[in-house]
Amino acid sequence: MCLAVSDCAKKTLPISSTGHIVVVSNWLGLEQGSIHVSFQIIIRVTAIFAVIVKYPRKFTIQQTSLWIKITITFLPLASEGFLFKDQIENLFSNQFLIPVMFILGGISFLLALPVLGCVSAYQLLKHYEDFSGDYLAPLAVGFVTAFIVSFLSMNIFLWVMDMFSLAAFGYYRITFGSLLILMLY
Repeated sequence: MCLAVSDCAKKTLPISSTGHIVVVSNWLGLEQGSIHVSFQIIIRVTAIFAVIVKYPRKFTIQQTSLWIKITITFLPLASEGFLFKDQIENLFSNQFLIPVMFILGGISFLLALPVLGCVSAYQLLKHYEDFSGDYLAPLAVGFVTAFIVSFLSMNIFLWVMDMFSLAAFGYYRITFGSLLILMLY
């Protein structure tokens, strides 16, 4: 997390693992069954853990004022997300919306961590039964693997941002979303 907007511009990564998973799943013709949804939840949770491990000082009591500001900013989004959760989940099947979200995500992404955290917590509660039995071992392996990849990827992306700029990731999302729209038509 960031202490100031200028810090956010330097430290926040506008990458969407869920968006990429949905796009690649569609390309490969994979159905979005319960195991796929569970795996997407695992990936989001591990990305959040990777951020917490990378920036542990941002999640201390000394950062209370930051988290109060983020919470106040996040509440309207959270209430709308809760009220329209079913409609929002159905939007992920919309072939046109995913590329548009890539483009929009490339333009504005400051509330990513609280949004991902709440969406992941909600989906963990909604799909808790999928995290047992036959799926537990593959999901545990997926969790560890996704955490390691998230942490390493975050460090590589931060290094790239230090070498170049954050604009490259925004341009990537905008370009990727535009290419996806072109492929649809």
